[in-house]
Amino acid sequence: MMPILAPSPATTPEPPPAVEPAPQTQPAPRPSIPEPTPDLDPFNPPWPKGRPEPQPKA
Repeated sequence: MMPILAPSPATTPEPPPAVEPAPQTQPAPRPSIPEPTPDLDPFNPPWPKGRPEPQPKA
């Protein structure tokens, strides 16, 4: 019973802080370079490949 209570509270405070800064920093740099990244092509089908950065941001 004792070993089960230790991992429970230790895993709660760790996941929230590590998940918040991670997703917020990754999505920012990814959309900035939609030309070299083929993953952004399907995400921005309405915008042309010529200027996908100014369209979604505006």
